[in-house]
Amino acid sequence: MNEPRREAVGPEVASIEARLRTASDGIQLAVLELRALEAQKRAIEPHDPRFVELATRVRRSAEQIHELTKAEEAFAGELAQSSPSAVLSPIEDVPPPHDVRHILQEWREVERSLEKAPPGSPEARQLLERYEALRSDYLRAMEEKLG
Repeated sequence: MNEPRREAVGPEVASIEARLRTASDGIQLAVLELRALEAQKRAIEPHDPRFVELATRVRRSAEQIHELTKAEEAFAGELAQSSPSAVLSPIEDVPPPHDVRHILQEWREVERSLEKAPPGSPEARQLLERYEALRSDYLRAMEEKLG
């Protein structure tokens, strides 16, 4: 099967590719964070005060997913209008900028640690806070990169 030949893309299309990558990475981070939060919440009793805190974090994470999916949809719409015939790489083939790779690596390490942490424990709480901070750091770095 012959794949379409990828033409050199202009800066506008490359910028949209980068924004799509950023939104997609953010969605993945937020989905995994949501999954980890929900797993923590499900493992503690509903009358535990930490349950309300975790439920609030689940809602915030879900809201972040909503916002990121809206942004991704807008970027895709912008691309369809500005360059409908452009052949772009799949998002997974667009490399993240070098300066955020360390954030993605640490995020994966936190995810693995969180899976092993006792639900509702101080360790789990600290890992969840680090998870949120990493997501914010990544999105901030990408916003700065994209101008």
